[in-house]
Amino acid sequence: MVWGMKNYLIQLFGASTMEGRIGVEKAAERWYELLRAKLCERYLNVCVSIYNGAVGGESLRERMGHLAADLAGHTPNLCLASFAWNNDDWEHPERVVPLQEQETLIQQFFKMLPSGVPVVGVIGQPLLDQYHVVNGNPAYEGIRRQYGSVNAFHDQERELDRRAFREHGCPVLDLSLLMADEPEKYILKTDGIHLSPAGHRLFADAMDRLIQPLLDGL
Repeated sequence: MVWGMKNYLIQLFGASTMEGRIGVEKAAERWYELLRAKLCERYLNVCVSIYNGAVGGESLRERMGHLAADLAGHTPNLCLASFAWNNDDWEHPERVVPLQEQETLIQQFFKMLPSGVPVVGVIGQPLLDQYHVVNGNPAYEGIRRQYGSVNAFHDQERELDRRAFREHGCPVLDLSLLMADEPEKYILKTDGIHLSPAGHRLFADAMDRLIQPLLDGL
């Protein structure tokens, strides 16, 4: 009797960190490709696929606008989701997504996801204020005066996301804590935001460890 490969689909939801294009030279070095390679080596009879629904530069409002289309025609076995980033485009106030709206959109996300699909949350990485691309931009000076730094401003967004993932019983990979000791090793100095090659590797390794209990039985 011939047995076919089992298929396992991982869906990504988020912005540029989840999308993974920035910070490495080769596609195989992206965090989710490193993760997929680890899973394929561990589970030899499983064909692991990635549906990358993450879009760099989009706010949570914009990402939610195409979630239904991203999910059309398939049901993922696992969803790795991040709600952070691009909700504070103060150069274009119409794109700003206040925390209250973010909370509403997050609840909509969980309602739209097919029933029974496990979600693993990802909390946004630390930002390097001294290298951040908005340095010197007057649209962000109010944030710096009030919060001390752009990174500190995003702590309220991170905490909102932590609460939401706890509420829904999701395992969480907190990049802001994982990378806190050596942020300059894991974040690009060219923009102060995106993951370096070392950051991609750390992300993949930590996610691999976190989701292993969810893959028991493969």
